[in-house]
Formats: sequence, C-alpha cells, structure tokens
Amino acid sequence: MWTTEQLKELADHNPHKLLALVIDLQERIQALQARLAKDSSNSSKPPSSDGLKKPLRTQSLREKSERRPGGQIGHLGSTLQQVNDPDRVIVHAVSQCYRCGESLDGRPVDSLERRQIFELPPLKVEVTEHQGQIKISSRCGTKNHAVFPKEVRYPVAYGNRSKAVAVYMTTQQLIPFQRAENMLRDMFSMTISASTIFQIHKKCYENLESVSQKIKDRIIHSEIAHFDESRINCQKKLSWLHVASTQTETFYQLHPKRGREAMYDIGILTQFQGKAVHDHWQSYFDYDHCDHVLCNAHHLRELKFISEQEKEDWADQMRTCLLEIYQEVKRSKAMGENGLLPQQISTFQNRYNKILRQGLEYHQRLKPLCPAQTQNSKRGRKKQRPGKNMLDRLQKHRGETLGFMVDFSLPFTNNLGERDLRMNKLKQKISGCFRSWEGAKYFCRIRGFISTTRKQGGNILQALELASQGQCSDSFG
Repeated sequence: MWTTEQLKELADHNPHKLLALVIDLQERIQALQARLAKDSSNSSKPPSSDGLKKPLRTQSLREKSERRPGGQIGHLGSTLQQVNDPDRVIVHAVSQCYRCGESLDGRPVDSLERRQIFELPPLKVEVTEHQGQIKISSRCGTKNHAVFPKEVRYPVAYGNRSKAVAVYMTTQQLIPFQRAENMLRDMFSMTISASTIFQIHKKCYENLESVSQKIKDRIIHSEIAHFDESRINCQKKLSWLHVASTQTETFYQLHPKRGREAMYDIGILTQFQGKAVHDHWQSYFDYDHCDHVLCNAHHLRELKFISEQEKEDWADQMRTCLLEIYQEVKRSKAMGENGLLPQQISTFQNRYNKILRQGLEYHQRLKPLCPAQTQNSKRGRKKQRPGKNMLDRLQKHRGETLGFMVDFSLPFTNNLGERDLRMNKLKQKISGCFRSWEGAKYFCRIRGFISTTRKQGGNILQALELASQGQCSDSFG
C-alpha cells in the first residue's frame, strides 16, 4: 500500500513510474468492477450466486404472443364436471312446504337437483394378511406349505405402493427423509423411519441397474445429446453433478471432478459419436470423435456483459445477429421448411465474420494490458480482455456456434441439459448437501429413471412401484 508521502516523492523523482502505477491501478479497479457486475443474466454464474440483489431478467428468446392471458378459445380446461355414477348418494328430503306449511311426506318426488362433492377417501394404511395353508400328507406324512407370492417374503413388510410413495416424495418432490417420515405418519398413519426409507432407496437403486444401463446406452447411440454439469456438495466437499440427456432419456452421475477424469469415468462421451450440445467448457472438446454444438444462451449472456460493462459495440451487434438468425430459423421451421436458403446462410455467415473482424480490429487498437496483469501465474498464459477471449472462441468455433442455422435438427441452446439439472440444484437448497456417496448414487440413478419416465409420458408413481418390485427391466421401453 502506497502512502501519500511515497506518492508525492514518486511524482517528484520518477513521474513515469507513477504513471505506470496509475494505469495499473485503473486496470485493477476496472477488473474488480467487471467482476462485481457479473450475475446470472450476463454470465455463466448460477442464479443462486446473485444473492439478495436480484439481477434484471435475462432476455427471453420466446416471442411475444398475440393471445390474451388466460384460457384460450377451444381449450378444454380441467373444470370439475358431474359424474353419472357417484360412489355415494345422500338424499335430502323435503318434509314441509315453506310457503303454506303443508306436509309433503307422502308426496311423490317431482325432480331432483344434483350437486356433487369431490373428496379424497380416508387416508389409511390398508393391511392385507396372507395366510398360507399347511397340509400333511396322510400317505407319507410330509408337511406341505403353500407358496406365497414373490413380494410376500417376511411376516411383516411394507407394500410396493408404499415404497413407491416414499421414493416419490424424496426423489421426485425432493422432500428430506425426516420430513417424508413425518408426512407418511400424518397422512397415512404409517410409521416408517428415515433409515427404512434409505433402505428402500437402496433396493430401488439395485433394481434399476439394468434400466440405468439401457438409458446410458440409448444416450450413447443417440444422434444428439446434451451435456452439462453443476456444483453439488457431498459430505461437505465440492462435487459435480453431471448430466447427459436427450429428449427421451436422462442420466445423472455425481463425481468429485468436473473435467476429463469425470467424463472418462461416466463413460458416455468416451463412446458418443453423435452431436454433443454443451457450453464451452474445454474438457468437452477433448473428445474429437463426436461433433460439438455450443450453447448460444451462454454466448448471449456473455455478449451482454461485454456490451454493457466493457462498452464494446461489436458484442451488441453479435447478439443481434445471433438472435436474428435464430428467429429466421424458427420462422422457417414453422413454415415446414427443411433449411434456410443457401443465399440466406451465406448472408448470415458474412455478417457474422464481418462482426468478428470489427471486434478483432478494435482490440488491436487497444493499448496492451499492464505487464503486471498479463501473466496468469497458474497456467503461464497471458491474460486477455474478456472481449478478446470471446472473439477468439467465436472465431475458432464458428461451425459449433452456427450449427443450428445449417442443420435444423440442432438446438440453439443447451436448455434441455440445464433444465434437467435445475431441480437437482433445488434439492441442495431444500435438504442441504448429500450426507454420503451411497445416498448420492441412489438419488442420481432413481432421479434419472424418473426424468426418463416423465419424458416418455409414463406415470411416475406406477413406474416406481414396478421398480420396487424389480419388474422395470422387462417393461421399460
């Protein structure tokens, strides 16, 4: 820290050194201000890092609809409708005329006014006793025992539907084990401990082994797959929840690492040969046997930051260009077209390249960073301004950025992968970190099965009931 006296002495005897010091401090201040200005709307930072001061909403890619809010004409809705065969009928008799006082007990009923109440039945555990007959042969004296069903193995046990409800509460609705124990007791008078719920998860995890492998294989052999990762704490240590997903399958796995080591252990990207949609995390590019597609939602947020904080005009032009290409692709899809015209593609590519050239020329005219700020001690690489880093990426990965314009099957963003991760992040907010790696493994496999079931239009509770019985591997489509 420089004192006032030292600065005055420096100004008198070495003004050039003072000027270099001022420039260095200005760049440090600018870097700190830029760091403080980053939030989830203009960078890859998660919304959970925004704190109490929420940022402005990220610009949505969804077009404004001309329809008015509320139900639309022709929408069937879900309003209650009376049924013809109610479970119970209560008759309210008329015994006296409210006007003249005549007794109406003997009068016939002219008509009925029907009103219906829809109510849940009493929530109570149903106990089914299985009695196995024992008979002794009169000829040889052998004691013969009746064969119980496969699921009736013990003198007392929880049924498969009860197990499915417990797993549904904790894995789909993200309710902590202790609260799930309280809910089951309060709603169904079922005394089931948190440790028993954990054992139910373990059994469900074991029963879903073959199903999880099928999900993994289908993602490996799919044409397009989305990949992402997010921080999750396990045993109070930073870990990473990885997701690989398609429109019909989801696979999760927790790993202590984020990069290549984790991807190798998971074993999907190592075999995947389709088109991998992801952000610009470098570890994904280590796999060159598949095509890569970059998430433009990340690009739009970072370009917004460069435009607003770094005051670089080319960034706003690039945002506009990408959004206009997206809207044109969206319009063409709505018209039933299979792709843009060659002339349109050429025009957008030329515009994209022109903006890149303008941005690179702008950075060539800038003064170089102060020597104290250009060296990254961790990797030995010279530090660049955020805008220059972004330009280098957009230039190096033109095809990966604009792939959605050439191939209509490719998405504009990696929203599918991000959506598949979002609710799992919410679990950490509700329940805290995973207490053990075993519990994390159980959650990931079951959650992947639930997400896959949801994507394929299945009933989650029924699927979990089959999983509790160990019958999912045969019925899983």
